[in-house]
Amino acid sequence: MRKNSSPLALMIVPLIVVFTFCSCTKRMKNENGIEGVSHVLMIGVDGLSPDGIKKAHTPAIDSLVAFGAFTFFARGVMPTSSGPNWASILMGAGTEEHGVTSNSFDPNEPSLPPVAGGKGKNGLFPSIFEVIREQKNDWESGAIYHWGTIRNYFEEEHLNHFENPENDRAVATSVIKYLNEKRPAYCFVHFDEVDAAGHSFGHGSDAYYHAVEKADTLIGEILISLQKNGMAGETLVMVTADHGGLGFGHNENVPEVIGIPLILSGPGVKKGYRIQMPVSAIDNSPTAAFALGIERPNVWVGQPIKTAFVGYDEEVSYARRTFYRQPRVKPSGDGFKPSGGLYIGDETTVVIENTAADATIRYTLNGSEPTGASPVYKTPLKVRQTTTVKAALFIENKKVSNTNTAFFRLVEDPVDKGITGTFFYGKNLNKLPDFNLLKPVGEKVHGFEFSSEGLDYPKGGDQVAVKFVSYLNVENPGKYTFFTESDDGSKLYINGKAVVDNDGNHGVRPREGTVFLESGKHKVEVTWYNSGGGLWLQTYVEGPGFHRQVLTSDMPNASLSLHTTN
Repeated sequence: MRKNSSPLALMIVPLIVVFTFCSCTKRMKNENGIEGVSHVLMIGVDGLSPDGIKKAHTPAIDSLVAFGAFTFFARGVMPTSSGPNWASILMGAGTEEHGVTSNSFDPNEPSLPPVAGGKGKNGLFPSIFEVIREQKNDWESGAIYHWGTIRNYFEEEHLNHFENPENDRAVATSVIKYLNEKRPAYCFVHFDEVDAAGHSFGHGSDAYYHAVEKADTLIGEILISLQKNGMAGETLVMVTADHGGLGFGHNENVPEVIGIPLILSGPGVKKGYRIQMPVSAIDNSPTAAFALGIERPNVWVGQPIKTAFVGYDEEVSYARRTFYRQPRVKPSGDGFKPSGGLYIGDETTVVIENTAADATIRYTLNGSEPTGASPVYKTPLKVRQTTTVKAALFIENKKVSNTNTAFFRLVEDPVDKGITGTFFYGKNLNKLPDFNLLKPVGEKVHGFEFSSEGLDYPKGGDQVAVKFVSYLNVENPGKYTFFTESDDGSKLYINGKAVVDNDGNHGVRPREGTVFLESGKHKVEVTWYNSGGGLWLQTYVEGPGFHRQVLTSDMPNASLSLHTTN
């Protein structure tokens, strides 16, 4: 998706000029030397990744970046679910301190009590709302949020206003009304539909980027309302998120998930400034308190991001490590689908795209990790056999990105090399069924991989189970490790013995198992089921003389061949 100008962008740019340049008239500084901040508007967009901002058309956010201080390398807290992260944003501390370790947190009976209890009726860890109430009792503060569970992360007596509208559009309408009528010193805003799009359609999908653009439009409308009601020149706007995403979820502890944006714009903020210091979700409330001139409580672990403000230089002993997005290997994977692909023929082309102008791509074609001594990618590569491509970015021979692993599978002769798939329907599945008790509803040769990719099972419901069967001819005896990644459960059997157990209802997760195989023919079975919602299955293998690769029906590099049961 490409960014371009729009009528909203033409309105937003002069608005941000109002935000940043109204300080040309001398105004009072607060106790921390920050000039002109009377209001903080904290806007949280659930599931908004840096990638979403970079690829979607976001004129409002882009203008805040251009005229403010920002980082696309901030981090959420673990676990990477919404509850712990929004609690950390509002409470200036992590899960170890505030005790919100999951979305099921119960403020009345927390499984992990906070290390310090506030003065509210539930004794929650002190939030930004409680800190404001303690120090500035006459200040107005409020929260307007789409995800109702946000309500569990503050004590209602500390807010003048809190509201849970039914959708993001209603959130924006309520926020504008609240700003116009009450002019709060602090207002927390939460939009939820970007995360919903990630779960329903996948992070990085067109629907996801469309949801980001909708959120940006709503943010733009709120910013314009600040200009109209006269608050623009004295409001610090902060935009952040709780997590990013990968595939249809955000449970993995990887940069794509834990990485979040943080943007500050308004009076006293440096213009077009890229924040260099390490930044975390727990730094949001301390920064808001710092800008408003109120004292940070000693139980808050987070630190104010002073370097974002005029008059404060970078004061860190260790700068944030610059870590680039991994290079793109085309065809690019979508969600959990690996990059690369399966090709019928004896040759294909590998194209790798650089994601950073100042870095060099280095790659390998044997499944090993790239190093500073690996070949430099310059032009597209021709591969003539099943190949595992690994590529990463390097600066002065130092690795500065994660490795992108792509699997190119070449099937020279597809005849008699498909995999038989038998389909069954279940009911309320929460584990793999006993296939002997179910009646098959269809059987067909399914491609050349033990995978849900392109799976075309008979229609009739989403409670479906599949048994894949083929045979493996092993030429090189030794230890073979098999892997399944699945949503929901899966198992892999060799000669009737379970080697990989990945059963149960869950999001996409990997499991593995190792078995010694003699030369000869071995029966391979993969069973898998989906209990509604997102689905995925992919299988891999590694063995003597070859690195991990997708388990296909034709693997010349591994001296393996698979044949159907026909």
